[in-house]
Amino acid sequence: MTKKITLTMNANKIYRLLNRHSQGSMNYQALRDLTGIEKAGFTGYLTELRKKGLVTTTGPHSSKTIHVAIQPKDLSIEISQKSIKRASAYGKPRDDKYKGQEKSRNCLKCRTEFKSEWPGERVCKVCKASRAWTDSSPFTPSGDGDGFGVSDLVTGVI
Repeated sequence: MTKKITLTMNANKIYRLLNRHSQGSMNYQALRDLTGIEKAGFTGYLTELRKKGLVTTTGPHSSKTIHVAIQPKDLSIEISQKSIKRASAYGKPRDDKYKGQEKSRNCLKCRTEFKSEWPGERVCKVCKASRAWTDSSPFTPSGDGDGFGVSDLVTGVI
């Protein structure tokens, strides 16, 4: 008799990768690296799998091993559509997410009007290309003529 289980997309990905491994168990870090899921998210998906009884864990956190508890042949896995939408909401924004939302805004640095491509863009491209914007150290003294980040007044070379 097959058991019906509903999983999120990433939990299913972890479970499938673990089952493909020859021993049916894998080191926590190695499995996380294979999935490409960030640490906080990976822990949540692993907890989901443990609560549903699909995996067990052994060992201390730093060298934890994850083991398959139920073989996939005994399961009917369904991917939760609700979880897929929720999980994708926290991912990296797609390039076309703000398409069509261009708006004229005033630059926060020079106050000139420019066409902002997305709601978070508040500084114009001209100001972003300036030395003041791209300089890695905002604390470089004004007497720095040689570009080493130390004022000529401090070194005694005038």
